[in-house]
Amino acid sequence: MWECLYIPGRIPTQTLISLNQIKANKTPAIVVCVYGNRDYDDALLELKEVVESNGFTVISAGAFVAQHSIFPQVGQNRPDEKDLTKIKEFAIQ
Repeated sequence: MWECLYIPGRIPTQTLISLNQIKANKTPAIVVCVYGNRDYDDALLELKEVVESNGFTVISAGAFVAQHSIFPQVGQNRPDEKDLTKIKEFAIQ
């Protein structure tokens, strides 16, 4: 039987399995998600919750647009120069 491993706007199952193997003790973390120019829904919140439940302290979070992985015409040519500038500014902050 086929099992859905990806639900739009959610962290993929395989990623959650991998993340749950990484444990910390109040280690600062920055969480980032990339979305296909549609919406990231609760993915960033879900990522924050998973990381914190594994002992990290989230100090910052960001969501960045990119070309959609399933429908490549959506978000085509993203990230563009303007997006990359925003990503760099986020990283510096």
